[in-house]
Amino acid sequence: YIQVTFDFGLFYKPKLNNKIDSCIDVDWASCSKIQRSMASYCFTLPKEAIT
Repeated sequence: YIQVTFDFGLFYKPKLNNKIDSCIDVDWASCSKIQRSMASYCFTLPKEAIT
């Protein structure tokens, strides 16, 4: 799979106003079933999610 899709990806044109924004949410051991901390995140460029 990796050999066939090696050149796949997302490509963004360079812009002067490209600024990465991030949102992160963390819950410290709040899951009662597994007693582990959980985290989620999202990184975006203007109008485009990158993660």
